[in-house]
This record gives sequence, C-alpha cells and structure tokens, in this order.
Amino acid sequence: MIDIRKFTEKEMKGLSRLQPEGWPDIRVCFNLYIQSSFCHPLAAIDGDQLVGTGTAIYGGKTGWIAHIIVIPEYRGHGLGQQLTNKSKEILKEKGCATISLIATDLGKPVYEKTGFKVDCWYNFFQKDSLPDKHLLENIGTITDSDMDDILELDKKITGEDRSRMIKAFPFSGYLVKEHGIVKGYYLDKFEEGPVIASDSVSGISLLSQKHSNGIQKAVFPEDNKSALRFFEDNGFKLINKAARMYCGEKLTYSPDGIYSRTGGFYG
Repeated sequence: MIDIRKFTEKEMKGLSRLQPEGWPDIRVCFNLYIQSSFCHPLAAIDGDQLVGTGTAIYGGKTGWIAHIIVIPEYRGHGLGQQLTNKSKEILKEKGCATISLIATDLGKPVYEKTGFKVDCWYNFFQKDSLPDKHLLENIGTITDSDMDDILELDKKITGEDRSRMIKAFPFSGYLVKEHGIVKGYYLDKFEEGPVIASDSVSGISLLSQKHSNGIQKAVFPEDNKSALRFFEDNGFKLINKAARMYCGEKLTYSPDGIYSRTGGFYG
C-alpha cells in the first residue's frame, strides 16, 4: 500500500529518480520546501521507495500546488489525483480560497478530474541569439529599501501575498521608478526571474535587461500582448503552451502585468 506523508530530508536521496526531463533540478525546490514554514511537501512511498511527490504552498487566502510527479511505472492508477487532492486538502485547511497550479500536458487531465479549471494559458518562447540591451534612463538596481514597494506592486498585479516566497530568495535585480514610485521589477535570483510591471514601457525595458544577460527562454501569460510583441519582434519562437488552472474562487489579478513568470511552481 502506498503511504502519502510529509516529504522530509530523508526522501531527498530518492528524488533524482523523479526528475522530469527538461525541468530544472527539482532538488533545489524541495530543499526550499522542507525548510519553509509556508510549504508542505508530500512524499508517496511504496515500501521504502519514493514513487511520487507533490507540494502545497500557502500565502494567506491563496495557495499553489507544485511538483505533482509520479514515476512512469506508477502512473495511471490514481496516484497523481491522490497527491493533488491531499495538497488541496492541506491548502483548504490553511484557509486558501483560491488554489492555482500550472499544468503540463500530462497533468492537465488529472487536475481536471480533481476540480481544476483553466484560468489562462502561458506561452513558452525560446531564441538562440538574444536582443541588444536597451534600458530606460530610470532603470536601476534593487536595494533592500525597495522591498516594501516591490511587494506592494507584486500583490497588486498577482492578486496574492507572495511576500514569504519572495523573501526566501536573495533579493536582487532591477527596477523602474517614476517620481519615486516603483513601476516594475525584475528579480534575477527568484527562481526563473519574474518581471512584473504596471505599464508596458517599464515591462519591456525590464525584459530587455533580463534577456540581454544571456537568458534564452521566456514564459508569460498569453494575455500579455506587449510581452508577446516584444518576443516576436526579437525573433523568439513559440515552443509550447501550458494551462494555468485554479479551483475555488477565481482570482482577480492582472496577467497583462506579468511579463515573465516566477516558475512552474508559483506562477
């Protein structure tokens, strides 16, 4: 019988067997999960073997489900649904009214069976060569004194309190200010490097900064038409799409203010 329990450090040694092809090293995220009070990672154990994982991440009224992974020989028997439902249960107990996730093609039917609906689609773009650097005069580097303003802008655009997750990563990157007001930011050490902005001029400037530093992949909501034009104009090509899904209350947020996502685990 498969036992679903909290993932702890002792399960880390078996995690490499679950590493999906093409994904960043999942051990990095699970290291964060087991050390963070706002994350509840799960391990599916058969005997002494790790055969599946999942993680519930909570931030007040909203939560995310991440890294639902089942090794191939255990797929098709409902284990993915069990891990998803257990994660949902944890988040609901924490008071999350909205639960979100980003689905792979393999995972989307599983999540639909557990009550998730498509909210929007994320575009995946890639390019071998990169655009020339183009920065606004008022772009600058982030300092610790910018934390509160960045967290306020992030909450305004994403509709979520992501402060605990943001503070879990080194606080560095770039921002655009206008008359002392933060109009956009790019956090270069926060997972994939989110770019969030309240206007297209700031967002495109920060995208230029990000991709002039050698970053060849981009993921953003397809509703952000300014980001779409930037990547198409600079020769990036669409390589994939993924559904952002939710259950519970539909979240009020601004996908057109998300110029680059945080990562597959947190939108």
